[in-house]
Amino acid sequence: ALLASVGRLRVLERLDLTESSLSHRGGAALASALELAGGCGGSLRVAMLGDTSLEKSLLQVVRALGKARALEVVDLSYNEMDAGALAALCEAARGWKSLRSLNLEGCEVEEDSAGPLREALREAGTEGALRLEEEEEEDNDDGA
Repeated sequence: ALLASVGRLRVLERLDLTESSLSHRGGAALASALELAGGCGGSLRVAMLGDTSLEKSLLQVVRALGKARALEVVDLSYNEMDAGALAALCEAARGWKSLRSLNLEGCEVEEDSAGPLREALREAGTEGALRLEEEEEEDNDDGA
């Protein structure tokens, strides 16, 4: 019911479903709702979908998010990113001209396979947005 409501929205600025265990079925429903809403047009700024267990529906969700041209923050961390989803992400990223952060931590995207995504972000003028790995916290232990 909640996801169906997304499809009827004209304005949605923030979508946060982090750690909600959507699974493939829920992810497919989310993708359909976003498609119906046209990616929420120019209103969706933040899409927090980290650790949502989207499984194979990640490809559909990324394609639907590609219609949200005003995205500034996209968090897909800790979802399984296969080659198809990564290719769809490259295509979507070309249209995200306002992107400040794209978090793919824990998606097992290797540095060498991230080349096309980096190029897509460079084309959009947002090459500094990508985050592939967790940033290590500085060890402030002085040994005492």
